[in-house]
Amino acid sequence: MSAWWMVASGLALLIGGGIELTCVRSRPFRTHVRLMVAHDTGWVLTALVGPPDGMAGRQRRG
Repeated sequence: MSAWWMVASGLALLIGGGIELTCVRSRPFRTHVRLMVAHDTGWVLTALVGPPDGMAGRQRRG
């Protein structure tokens, strides 16, 4: 895995965490939990499916 991909992922998590903290203050807790569950479910599905074929091919050559 490329270093830039790790940096981009860490940055996305940091930004997402900041947005979640902001939403906790402006929305009811129940809504916030439902949004977190939907977000985490999306990541689980993404992890199960794996990278697109084009991306996997580039990783093998590089």
